[in-house]
Amino acid sequence: MGKKSVTKGKGFEREVVQAMRGEGIQARRMAPLQARQGDEVPDVEVVVTTPDWMPTVSELRPLVLGIECKIGARKPNPHSCWDQAVAAAGDRVPVVVSRETGNSCALATMRLVDLVKVLDVMVYLSAATERYAQTETNKLALIELVRAAERLGVVDKR
Repeated sequence: MGKKSVTKGKGFEREVVQAMRGEGIQARRMAPLQARQGDEVPDVEVVVTTPDWMPTVSELRPLVLGIECKIGARKPNPHSCWDQAVAAAGDRVPVVVSRETGNSCALATMRLVDLVKVLDVMVYLSAATERYAQTETNKLALIELVRAAERLGVVDKR
C-alpha cells in the first residue's frame, strides 16, 4: 500500500474517532497497538457505557465495538472488508465504516444481531434515564441530555 493510501486511511480513522468523541462516545485509534503487538486489532475501538452523570449500572456491561475503517477512490465494498473486521474484532462487536473518497457520507455495516444489541443498550439507557429523572436533583441533567438529543436531531424540539 502506498504512502498516500496509508495517510488517507489514518486520516479517516481519526475522523471516525473525532465523530464519536464529538458526541461524548469513548473512542480511540488502535494503530499503536497494531504496530507494537503485531496482532490483528481493529482500527478503532468504541466503548458504549452509561453517561458520566448517571450512577453506574451494575447489570449493564460496556458494549465494545471493533471498527475497521475503509476509504477509497472507488467505492469501498464493506462485504470484502468483513472478514478482516471479524478477525480484528476479537470479542468486540465487528463494524465496518466505509466511505468513498470525496463523499461526505460514511456508511456503517454490522450484523443485524449486533445492531439489536446496540439498540437494546440504547433502550435500556433510555429507560434508566427516565427513572433517574424522577428525582428533582436529576432533572437538570435530563434537560441537558434532551438538549443534546435535540442538537443531534434524535428528538423533535418542543
